[in-house]
Amino acid sequence: MSRATALIQQLEADLHRLKKDYILFLNGTTLVEPMDARDRLVSKLRELTNLTKLKASEIFRADNISSKINAHLALWERQLQAKMGTHRKKRPAAETPDPVPAATQQRRVVISDAQGQRDAVVALYDEYTRTNLSLGVVNQVSFTKFQAFIQQQTQSIQTRKQAKSVEYEIVVKDDKAAIKSKAGD
Repeated sequence: MSRATALIQQLEADLHRLKKDYILFLNGTTLVEPMDARDRLVSKLRELTNLTKLKASEIFRADNISSKINAHLALWERQLQAKMGTHRKKRPAAETPDPVPAATQQRRVVISDAQGQRDAVVALYDEYTRTNLSLGVVNQVSFTKFQAFIQQQTQSIQTRKQAKSVEYEIVVKDDKAAIKSKAGD
């Protein structure tokens, strides 16, 4: 069994358990939000998105579980806001796993070949998804479609502008994450 298949199976099992934990928490049966389990799930999902050389079936399953997890995270956030009022207290920064420094939140990613630079595309996709989730956008584009768009956009700009690479940045436009691109070198 490949690492990707094992991770997908772990994610499916963890998501199933976490759904039960959130149901118990939101119904008032348990008093502690399952934040640690949620953070471990997100960490495993990040690990899955960073894997390279996936089979077509693994890409499909990875996109599927990623969409499910993102949808549930957004749902739980909305339910928690409804339960605790519109001003839900966030965890202190010291307790937040993998804090992202403010300086790296709006970073630029330079890509010359989306197929060959999967890590750069994954980083851009992660930032795009994270920005959309923070804005409350539930429906997320799959990584496969995102990568195809970036490849097409890169080739288009390289042809039109005679550039070797394309510089991408995630910006907020009309309460949604948008991809800003310009010719690089």
